[in-house]
Amino acid sequence: MPKQPVVAAPQQRRKQSGIGAGLIGIISSVIFVLALLLTAGVFLYEHFLTRRVASLETTLAEAREAFEPAVIEELKRADARMRAAAALLAGHRAETPLFRLLEDETLRSVRYTLFAYTAAGGPGGKLKMSGEARGFRAIALQADALGNHPEVINPVFSDLDQNVENGLATFDFEAQLGKKLTDYGAMIESEAEGTGRQ
Repeated sequence: MPKQPVVAAPQQRRKQSGIGAGLIGIISSVIFVLALLLTAGVFLYEHFLTRRVASLETTLAEAREAFEPAVIEELKRADARMRAAAALLAGHRAETPLFRLLEDETLRSVRYTLFAYTAAGGPGGKLKMSGEARGFRAIALQADALGNHPEVINPVFSDLDQNVENGLATFDFEAQLGKKLTDYGAMIESEAEGTGRQ
């Protein structure tokens, strides 16, 4: 025979359900307190960030005033002028280097009777000339002198002929020019380098 009853007494059932209900109550209370603490933390952090943004805005406004807006506007205008001047200089042509080349490389026995320069037709433009020389040998030497210059591109001497009236050899010359022979900026740089060496 069994010594204990098969069904548990009502007091034991209450103790078991009281233990479970107490644990759930404690966990829910802890979660509730944590939720309250997190809510308060978020509220305080938001308040801190709002104050911080206001402080940074004040600092930024003071920094803007310290830069003196009038000076900044003046510097912007000066920058715009310098950019416009640089754009003008970049597109400006100066044929002085071309004439220096012709002066330096033309032989004494050669003279030009026609000179035509066009800005189109090559990086630095296109040159067409006609001329006379004391003989075909002088023309060949002139062709070497101009053909060896790196800024004279595709030089062509053509229509070689002997003038019966004066005995001079005649020729036509055509070539494309490199940018350094007509670029104003390159001319200024080379002149500055030349003055720096002296």
